[in-house]
Amino acid sequence: MEVYTPIPDDVVPRTSPPVRRTGWVILGIAVAMVAVLVLRYDPQPGMRYFGTVQTRFGPAGVACGGDTAPRCGEATGVAFAQCTPELRSYFDDVLRN
Repeated sequence: MEVYTPIPDDVVPRTSPPVRRTGWVILGIAVAMVAVLVLRYDPQPGMRYFGTVQTRFGPAGVACGGDTAPRCGEATGVAFAQCTPELRSYFDDVLRN
């Protein structure tokens, strides 16, 4: 049967208090930086452009966010390159009904 005796605290190698303090400061700064990145993360981008589609009224850009389209995640905007008479007539009829 083997008996183990505990190792005395004064024999265990430990770093000096200034080194430990510096390590805790560096760890705290790293945790704070990660927390800032996590809190600032936005899963919905401010602007997303999906491309151009050809419609019966002409080419149109499809996007969300930005100045001309709804916020991403809520709706998608369609912006026509030019307002043709057919396009104006279509939307006038839709708005009247």
